[in-house]
Amino acid sequence: MSSPTIAKKITYIGDHPRLVDGGQYTVKELTLITGMTDNLLRYRLNDSNTCTDYELRKSGETKTNKQAKKPHTLTTSQKWLGRAII
Repeated sequence: MSSPTIAKKITYIGDHPRLVDGGQYTVKELTLITGMTDNLLRYRLNDSNTCTDYELRKSGETKTNKQAKKPHTLTTSQKWLGRAII
């Protein structure tokens, strides 16, 4: 007799209007609540035990961290690589 499969519970941390902070949900429940596809949510979670607002963002939204807002500056080596060889 085979043992029944038990769905993995994922702890949600965040402030989504339809989810409870600290609540535990299955991937199936998260897809029904958020409207995301099953494959997309599984890919973003990547076997993690927690889910945040970042994983539940819409496709195409960028990260809102310091690195994303930091302007690109050339380093010294990049400046020298751009010079012509005489």
